[in-house]
Amino acid sequence: MALAANNRNNGGTPYHEDPNQERVRLPWRRSGGHECGGAGDARQRVGTDTRCAGAVGNPRQSTERNAATTPVSGGKTLLELDKDTAGALSDAGIKVEATGKATGPTGNGVFRFPIVGGKVDKDPLGGRIVHSGGLAFSIGSERVEVRRFVIDLDRGVLTAEVAGAGQRIALLRLGAPKGGVEVGSERLVLRDVNAKLTAQAAAALNEAFDTELFEKGLLIGEAPVIAQLGDDNNDGGDDHDDNKKHDGDEE
Repeated sequence: MALAANNRNNGGTPYHEDPNQERVRLPWRRSGGHECGGAGDARQRVGTDTRCAGAVGNPRQSTERNAATTPVSGGKTLLELDKDTAGALSDAGIKVEATGKATGPTGNGVFRFPIVGGKVDKDPLGGRIVHSGGLAFSIGSERVEVRRFVIDLDRGVLTAEVAGAGQRIALLRLGAPKGGVEVGSERLVLRDVNAKLTAQAAAALNEAFDTELFEKGLLIGEAPVIAQLGDDNNDGGDDHDDNKKHDGDEE
């Protein structure tokens, strides 16, 4: 049974990815497998449309940035897997596990990712929030690990390093915080942020697992982001180079 993800536009600007985006070539590509050849009913495509709710960030903000920035010294991002998506992955035999310093899933399907650094601007809201740990998707001997997540508030995306591939990709498109935004002197909170798979990430996962299960716009889950602000003399996080251009930066 195909699963239709909830992907209605709530008044935000539609997000369009570059169809000429270079496909990620993964080192774990299954030899001899046919291209996108979903196996059996449990591997049917998860259907979505191609429109996304208003994103956390706005690319134009980068040109309007206030000169003052605030270091990010800690905190956490919690990701609650969408139940329908989790069920489809389970039916396909795909396990999702925390890696590194990330923890989960709990009984409610919640993963916790420690925030380890970054820098943000409060007005207008922008900057980057750096995490430790990651997620591993696996089926049998096939495994895809994405780690060292970085939330880019200007672009409204979460990027990740693909273990073993030497690449950083745009993994998730982040929607507008439905529960609101709290900006204080010591913390930044984004409540109820929808996280949806990008086209680049979907193509990489489909190729790795020889399936058509993953699609752009697939709702992965909902996440609150709770970042502690303050001068902790961090340089944006040991796990990420903010000045390096990564694959997926142009969408």
